[in-house]
Amino acid sequence: MRKSILFSGFVMFAVLFTGTEAHAAPLKTIDGIITQINLQEGTLLIRDRNGSPMTIKLPFAVNTNLSAKGIFDDVKNILDNVTEIKIKNATATDAIPIISRIYPGSGTIGTKITITGTGFTKRNNSIFIDNVPYASMGIPSKDGLTLSFGLPIAPCDQRQKKCSGTDISFGEHQLLIANSNGRSNIIPFTVVPSPALSLLTDSLPQVVAKTQYNAKISATGGSKSYFWQIVEGNLPRGIRLIQSYCLDLICRGDLTLVGVPTIPGKYDLKISLTSGSENITRQFSIVVVQPINTPQY
Repeated sequence: MRKSILFSGFVMFAVLFTGTEAHAAPLKTIDGIITQINLQEGTLLIRDRNGSPMTIKLPFAVNTNLSAKGIFDDVKNILDNVTEIKIKNATATDAIPIISRIYPGSGTIGTKITITGTGFTKRNNSIFIDNVPYASMGIPSKDGLTLSFGLPIAPCDQRQKKCSGTDISFGEHQLLIANSNGRSNIIPFTVVPSPALSLLTDSLPQVVAKTQYNAKISATGGSKSYFWQIVEGNLPRGIRLIQSYCLDLICRGDLTLVGVPTIPGKYDLKISLTSGSENITRQFSIVVVQPINTPQY
């Protein structure tokens, strides 16, 4: 079926070009007949009304945002008889999203990813991996040029806002960004296995009774979020555990021990860390020493 339509996207040729950028020099209209099209150079050769040859530099290249007006064949998916192309500023509020760079290009589930480009909306940018919507939906972009998020773990149903229990597989995947302005180009990203879960902290510092205590137990590796707990022993009275809180889907943060212990002694405890199907434990001791009385003179 053929119908007249105004189409936004990527087109390489038209009859009338209408730019939106400001120019220092006055604009001039040139009439002529196209004699040669040099797409690689991005130029047209024409013969003007006086019969003189002239080179016209095309006002677009790959990833130029534009609107095109013509007859659209929705069976062949072709826009024909184009009468107008409007070049659009890449920072326009309705610009189609474009990914220019992804960093890093590979990582484990939960890796912090930054994408640079144009056409990102202030809110509700969604990730599609292999053309499937994934868990990090509604990602904001303050400047419309960058997006940052943790590599999602499982595909989601955007309408029901539910995610499946199937993890993303290892290997290369095709990633794109979608928002109210459309879908971006595709860029590859490789998911690699996470290293084995291991604890980085071997011991905890001692503390003087009735003084502030603040210590951390750190870990690395693991495929999912961290869950810390004491499986044996007890903390000194006045000290508590604080689990890390993250906005990302995968949260691999330190365990914090904080507070003011009141009773001197040695407190032995076994700490357990779970990440997905992995679990490790380690024995720790917190020594609370008696404060030294300073003689008064």
